Amino acid sequence: MRIIGDVHGHFRRYHNITKECKYSVQLGDFGFDYQTLSLIDADHHKIIAGNHDNYDEMYKYNHFLGDYGITEIDNIRFGYIRGGLSVDRMYRTEGISWWNNEELTYKQGCECIEFFKNNPVNMILSHDCPFFVVPFVLTNNYKLTSSATTQILEGVFEVCKPKRWFFGHHHNSWQNIMYGCHFRCLDELEYVDF
Repeated sequence: MRIIGDVHGHFRRYHNITKECKYSVQLGDFGFDYQTLSLIDADHHKIIAGNHDNYDEMYKYNHFLGDYGITEIDNIRFGYIRGGLSVDRMYRTEGISWWNNEELTYKQGCECIEFFKNNPVNMILSHDCPFFVVPFVLTNNYKLTSSATTQILEGVFEVCKPKRWFFGHHHNSWQNIMYGCHFRCLDELEYVDF
């Protein structure tokens, strides 16, 4: 299974990356236009929604995993959690380049944490990362502020204690072992085969 960082509308490069593998999971910020997904097999290539995704359109495509949950692809079982905070939302247009449901609500976040408490997994894939990881991957100082997503992800980490965690969002290539978990941040269109 190939894990792919943010795409941000670079669909030709995404297609080339997915052509080289049978299965993939893209970590969000795919872009706002999903017609290109008609060329990609939804049974083999999945997407976890980020903050730069079109929440009015994306769930019309079977490529998108839900808000959070557990799935298995290529005999690899993992948990997934969508969302992130757009620190540039004040410069974007709601419904065109920004959606106010880019993060899970407080209620959804509590349910997500409870879900992973009752269903722990060894690997998590998400768009953003737990807040305690943010200072190590920061490329934009505005992201240093805690968000609903980073708090939810920190809560999931506390109750689940996974051994591996892959994420994007920060446009940085980084990895480290912290608290017994191997965290890996993938840069835009960076990928790793797992």
